[in-house]
Amino acid sequence: MNDSIQYQRCADIPGLVLGAGRFAQFDFGRHYHLDYHIGIVTEGVQRQQYKGETQVLGPGFISLMAPAIATPTH
Repeated sequence: MNDSIQYQRCADIPGLVLGAGRFAQFDFGRHYHLDYHIGIVTEGVQRQQYKGETQVLGPGFISLMAPAIATPTH
C-alpha cells in the first residue's frame, strides 16, 4: 500500500475541508494545528502522542485535535 491523502472542500459548509488518507510508513512527526482536525480510523491503527503518552487508535476511533499555539524549540 502506498501512502496517500486527498482533500476536498465542502461547498455547504465554508471553511470545512475533508481529508481521506492511507498511511503505511508515513510519520507526521511532532507538529501542531492552527484549526480543528477530526480523525476517524477506518482500518489499521493510528499512533499519536498526547501529553507524553503514546495512544493507539484502531478502527472506529475518532480523534479531535484542537488548535494549538506553536512552542519555540531551542
